[in-house]
Amino acid sequence: MPGEKINETEVVAPAMTELVRLAGNADQNRFVQYVTIKGLAFQHADWELAPEGNSSTQAAVEVPAAVMADGALNCRMENCEVAHVGNYEIWFRRGCKDCGVYYNRLYDLGAGGIRVGEDKMARTAFWPDAAWRDVVFSVVMLGGIVALALVFGPPELGKPPDPSIIEAYPRPDWYLLWYFAVLALLPHGTENYFIVFGPLLAGLLLICLPFISNRGERSPQRRPWAIAITLLVVIMIGVFWRAGISANWSPNFNALPLPKKVVGASTGPVAEGARVFYFKGCINCHLIERYGGRRGPSLTAIGNKLNKDQMILRISNGGLNNARLHREFDSSPTGRPRGIS
Repeated sequence: MPGEKINETEVVAPAMTELVRLAGNADQNRFVQYVTIKGLAFQHADWELAPEGNSSTQAAVEVPAAVMADGALNCRMENCEVAHVGNYEIWFRRGCKDCGVYYNRLYDLGAGGIRVGEDKMARTAFWPDAAWRDVVFSVVMLGGIVALALVFGPPELGKPPDPSIIEAYPRPDWYLLWYFAVLALLPHGTENYFIVFGPLLAGLLLICLPFISNRGERSPQRRPWAIAITLLVVIMIGVFWRAGISANWSPNFNALPLPKKVVGASTGPVAEGARVFYFKGCINCHLIERYGGRRGPSLTAIGNKLNKDQMILRISNGGLNNARLHREFDSSPTGRPRGIS
């Protein structure tokens, strides 16, 4: 500086970054207790900048303190002076409780005055510190299952199988209806691969997930994508569950004959065609004006897509999952099925 001379200037080059350390360990239940630092002056502490620089985004969270405390209980610092340090004055870091700072003079600090707590969320080892939660939860769940079994007992068995009943309509339990719908809606020929490899891949993903993604926030407000994915899965299962209840991919064996208002006639070839449509089971899979099944395509507007000859060819030769009705042909020269003019 102007007017200063090197041989008359006092230069202080601190070599220490910490002046006092209270080194307890809360994880090992070893604490520093009832220590009071009183009436002392702490001056000239350095802070060395790392080669990669300082990347603290806020509040100099990566800068330590001249007085560091870990695992401190009922410790105090009062009537002291802390000055000319390149970091914080004091930091009550991990595992500190019931500590205080009173009537101290703090000035010329590189970062700030007093810090409390850690800059990152403390981690608890799963074994043995956090494993007890899983044990308690498992015991509660097991006890609940046993209690329900004792109170309600097993469900009543139904009637024994009757081989004379040919109309089987199997359904899984309600909580598996969504999976039943997924298997039913898969492309033809892929069900076996999905049944074998689907649960296997899902299990491997759940096993590998803690190793792939083991960092992040716990607060739902800081995990919007996790909430969105969870809601998407719930909605998807709900949609498939609803589809499993309706089971539109199965024939409707309880379909009623087409009413007169849909057929448009009670006698003649058109009415005969409606009767053939019902008695040959076509109505079980095809929909006409909201009557019938949904297994096959709707035939409500089929007259706008196919002409008469194309419809006769389709009915007589059949198609995918459709029976051939060539035996219903009459002996007329037209060779057309009964009920088609």
